Amino acid sequence: MAHPGTAADEFAVRYYRWSLEDCRREIREDFPLLRTVKSNLAIRALAYLESFPGDDRLRVATGLVRRCHRKALEITGESWTAHDEAIHQDYVRAARILRPEEEWYRQALLYDPGKWNQLTEADTPAAAQALGLICAHFLRAAPELVAGLSPAAG
Repeated sequence: MAHPGTAADEFAVRYYRWSLEDCRREIREDFPLLRTVKSNLAIRALAYLESFPGDDRLRVATGLVRRCHRKALEITGESWTAHDEAIHQDYVRAARILRPEEEWYRQALLYDPGKWNQLTEADTPAAAQALGLICAHFLRAAPELVAGLSPAAG
């Protein structure tokens, strides 16, 4: 493993490792945080991941985490493989497919195209609670992610 040269590099590696562990937690606990997000992307990601059994689900989810942490892969000496790219491309294709669970979303587009990406008044409390849960989850991890890092060092 190449040693991170800057505080930003060290943070990238720590965040990558935390993301991998958090991915494993989400799978183990049946996606409690992902399920709180009521959007087409979250619905499609959940359906995609649930289409894989046990170890395959973990392998695919890990590949999806890796695609978001290319700098950390470089720093740690890991490489972006053809297998990773295949997972990424398969997910991109799957994420374009409208899911039955999104019917409400499609109907909203047909009814009022100007409001396709806005919360309704009734959605606001649940969306705020979901955002709060996700932010609090990350903020609990943040002290360990930044411990000992100095902006002056990187």
